[in-house]
Amino acid sequence: MIILASHSSNGMAIIYSGLLAAIISGGVSLIGYCITTYFQNKNNKETLKVQRQNNSDTIQTQKEIAKMEKDEKLFYQTQLEWSEQTRKLIAKYVLNCILMNRQIKKYNRLREDEKIISSIADAERPNNEYLSVLSEVKKLGNDLQEQITLIRLYLFHKDDPDEAKILTEILEMQQYYSRFEVIPDLELDGFINDARDLFDKQMKNLQNKTA
Repeated sequence: MIILASHSSNGMAIIYSGLLAAIISGGVSLIGYCITTYFQNKNNKETLKVQRQNNSDTIQTQKEIAKMEKDEKLFYQTQLEWSEQTRKLIAKYVLNCILMNRQIKKYNRLREDEKIISSIADAERPNNEYLSVLSEVKKLGNDLQEQITLIRLYLFHKDDPDEAKILTEILEMQQYYSRFEVIPDLELDGFINDARDLFDKQMKNLQNKTA
């Protein structure tokens, strides 16, 4: 009986020992699982936070790039409109120079006709044509001066040799009609060609920047 009790007691001890070991092992595994799960969740949250920040930064960068592209497009659109306005101003200036030449030539013809007086009637002929020509010349002079002022405002790049050349030629042509002299066709044609070259370079420059 004593032997059986001893064996029974040892058996129970072994069972309790096994259960305790299992409970401790399970507890350690549970603690390990909880710790692992905690850090995994923490890492996932940090990763998600970084991803969201990266996405936010990417969206912000895309917005900034889009804004820069829009601003750049508006800038070159303004440059294009500026060039077009300059072209129109110079075209008006050239047209008025041609009209001024016609009026000066007409005035000179009237002066030549005045020298041919064959009768008292010729001498007493009213000089309304003179007054008409002089009135037109005065009007054209005012228009030309206004256009010169505007062209100088549009061609403001001091370091641009092409713009400087155009402005110099304008001032030279102004000297002719200011003295009531006809602008030579050679100078007027040269000015037109130089203006075309200027606009051609401006357009190519804008095309290269927007390509």
